[in-house]
Order: sequence, then structure tokens, then C-alpha cells
Amino acid sequence: MVATTTILGDVVANVVGGNADIEVLLPPGADPHDYQISSSQAALLYTADLVVANGLGLEEGLIDVIEAAEEDGVNVLEVGDLLDPIPFGGGGHGHGEDDDHAMDDDHADEDEHPAHDNGGDHPDRSGRDAD
Repeated sequence: MVATTTILGDVVANVVGGNADIEVLLPPGADPHDYQISSSQAALLYTADLVVANGLGLEEGLIDVIEAAEEDGVNVLEVGDLLDPIPFGGGGHGHGEDDDHAMDDDHADEDEHPAHDNGGDHPDRSGRDAD
């Protein structure tokens, strides 16, 4: 089995236990958006019984190789496809689709969303934590 990230490698190891050898493509601390796979890792992908990837565009540097391996018959599980991820951006204050207003409105009345005043949990511009 091959996992793209160390986190997925840990999850897979906990699920399958000692019943499978798990190879992780990205070393700890590597940026999955920029990582370029080596030729030996690409060969590993093509011989894997299963490749476990995050999907959702996380492994940008691996997308082409993973897709090519899948087209050649390798089983690929993109975990993100099985989840209901929270959309990134659009205000970032956790509104769902059923909220009273759309995420793309201009939030003219910011009093309804006090977390917008300084970015919520993020430090304010002085570098101090927000109160």
C-alpha cells in the first residue's frame, strides 16, 4: 500500500495494522502542494495494491502520476471524496448552505459577525492574540 502523506500513512497503518506494508511518498515536513515524485516512488505507485491519497487538490505535484497509475489499473482511494469538507474561503466564518445569507455577499452588517472584526482566532495586526 502507498499513502501520499504521513498523516494518511498513520491512518492506514492504524486501520490495517500489521497486515500490510505501507510506504509513504512525502517525507515529514514536505509541502504536498509542491512535492515532485521521484522515479522510484512513481514505480512504487504503479506496483501498489492500493494508493491512498487525500485528493481535493492537496497533492498537486502528484495528481498526474496518481491519475496515470489509476488509468493503468492501480486502485486509488481519494479520502476527500468520501467526506463532506468545509469549503475554504468565502469569508471563512463557517456558514453552511442553509444559512440566511450567501457566502458571497458583502457582509455590510458586520455586527452580526463579530469574529470578522480582527479575523476571529487570528492575531490582530499588532501581533497580539485577539481578545
